[in-house]
Order: sequence, then C-alpha cells, then structure tokens
Amino acid sequence: PQAGFINAISDDDGVIRSAPLVAEYQGHYYESLALGLYRRYRASDGNLPAIVPHYAQASAKLSYPYLDGLRLQHASNSQTIAVDSKVAMLVPYRGRGGANAGSFTYISAKDVLQGKLAPASLKGKVVVLGSSAPTLEDLRVTPMGNTYPGVEVQANLVAGLIAGQVAVQPDYASAFELLQLLTLSLLL
Repeated sequence: PQAGFINAISDDDGVIRSAPLVAEYQGHYYESLALGLYRRYRASDGNLPAIVPHYAQASAKLSYPYLDGLRLQHASNSQTIAVDSKVAMLVPYRGRGGANAGSFTYISAKDVLQGKLAPASLKGKVVVLGSSAPTLEDLRVTPMGNTYPGVEVQANLVAGLIAGQVAVQPDYASAFELLQLLTLSLLL
C-alpha cells in the first residue's frame, strides 16, 4: 500500500552514506520508499501520518528559518525526523548485507509463491521486496562493503526510523573534521 523512490546519495568517493526522505520532481514532492513504509508502520486506524515541513528558528547567524526536519503528524501525536540540507538522513547500517550474512531475514520469493511460508510469519512485519542477485545489478557501495544489496539500504533506513536511530551530518561537520585534522597534525 506504500510506494516511494529508492534513490540514495553517493558521496564524492561513490559510497552511499545517506538517502533523501523527500524529493521534488517537476514541481511535485514525493516520499522515499523508507519514509512511505515508516508512515504505513506508524498509521493507526488506517490513516497515514501527514508530512509537514519543520523549520528551525532564525538565529543571529541566519536571519531566516531553514528546513531542519520533517514532522509526521497523526491525531494527537507527532514526531520530527531530523534531516540535512538535502532533506536526507544518514543510513544507520546494522552490518553486512546479503542473503547469507545480512542484517535482515531473507525469504525467497519462490517459497512465498509456492505457499511454503506460513502466512502468519509475516503478520505485523515490515516487508521490503528486492533482490540480492548480482545479475540484477542492485548492489551498492556502502560503508559495509562494495557489494551491498540496494534493498538492504532501504531496510536499514526503515529499521532506523522505527528504532529512532535518525542521524544527520550537521552543517559544521566539515569545519569540525578540519579542526580535528589540524589538532592531530599538531600533536604528531
């Protein structure tokens, strides 16, 4: 019942460390698959939480408010998901990927189609369909390895949202890294 885009953001070295939660295309805004699944997971009484932009207050440094999160509003409760300037979050990787050593349970589509899987075994679970077959070319370069299944990137995003493990790289990260390098070089 939920769908969304699966784009991820490769850093300059080609490694996927973050993924956008919302993207604009031809004047319309679309949610990522991970955000769509998370909204479906949080839906109670069949109604999806609404996505509302959350803006940081203007400060002495910035004279204008800027988008710093997405607020999911549903009835009386709401949750704000922190995002960076690209409306993205860092992927909270759980570990190695793949059917044999993956962080998530893999179930063969063949077993599902042939009725070998008990229907109750998926009840209440978030299921992401995808492939880890190299010939389908959905393998990505991530901090976990050079051949990480793209479907697990999305699964890690959903799991991170559910667990509340949402992290973004702060705007001052580059300056902080430079300061660390300078301090380390002075110590050496």
